[in-house]
Amino acid sequence: FFGTDIIYINVFKRNDERTIYNLVYQDGAFGKAYVKRFSITNVIRDKEYVLTKGVKGSKILYFSANPNGEAEIVNVSLKPKSGLRKINFDYDFSELAIKGRNAQGNILTRYLVRKVVKKMEGVSTLSARKIWFDESVKRLNADERGKYLGEFSGDDKIIAIYKSGYYRLTNFDLQTHFADDLLIVEKFKSQKPITVIYKEKENNQCFLKRFLIEEIMEKKVYFVEDNSSFEILHLTNDWLPMIEIELEDDKKGKKVDNEIINVSEFSELMKYKAKGKKLSRFNVKKVNVLESLYYEEEIIEEVEEEQNELNIDDIVFENNKEINDEDFIQGELF
Repeated sequence: FFGTDIIYINVFKRNDERTIYNLVYQDGAFGKAYVKRFSITNVIRDKEYVLTKGVKGSKILYFSANPNGEAEIVNVSLKPKSGLRKINFDYDFSELAIKGRNAQGNILTRYLVRKVVKKMEGVSTLSARKIWFDESVKRLNADERGKYLGEFSGDDKIIAIYKSGYYRLTNFDLQTHFADDLLIVEKFKSQKPITVIYKEKENNQCFLKRFLIEEIMEKKVYFVEDNSSFEILHLTNDWLPMIEIELEDDKKGKKVDNEIINVSEFSELMKYKAKGKKLSRFNVKKVNVLESLYYEEEIIEEVEEEQNELNIDDIVFENNKEINDEDFIQGELF
């Protein structure tokens, strides 16, 4: 039995320094509100841990669990009081240092709080993390298994492109699920084009289009219509792809020579919803992939502000439920 009024539950991972918990609590029935950020690297089985200062009547006003140390912005509403001019204000958790779970935290306000709600998602405040993709299980990992995707921090994203004709942008949470028809998975680069060649089965016409990924998070974004009347013949994320198309004989039965196409010259960048450019006036029999042209990717060095950094990591579970006065009295961990 785990008790009542549970606001968060998850499998505990020993020595997990990357999952950061953001907490707002009231100290006693009529006390100040405190805010703190902490990690939990170890616990003793069946032992209860008090997350407040332990004063009778204390209660948790807001809680979130952030697998990669995200620091959100919350909006704080105070209970009206005579002479109190400002009853709403925002607080940014990124301004708060990460400490141990026993730390009392910083004073958020000396007035009674009515509610605390998330206003804006945050980005990771931790150091970059190296991530791999294991093709055999279609999962991300930090254990050097599979394809190396790069170092991730802050609002870095992963792009996954599927044979079904859609892409999906996600964060780099190690719990992210990938479908079986995955074609491409890599670190997202906003200026890197995607090239797709597809066939309309009804009229046997082939189209090519190049497009940039629009930053729509955690949704299936279809760049080829979601039905069985289309077939993807080729898809690549190379910067300067080259292809050869084998063509069927013309209407008179005359053989038509193969064509070699420099994709970047053949088609301009389009919107992902565009139909694309017709590949040839003849029916395409086969698409052969040639060696892509050399492209020297520009490396932009970013100078980041110095921050309080802890080498800490990933999973996003959160509870934004408003907790009223009637809710549980004392926040505990066990």
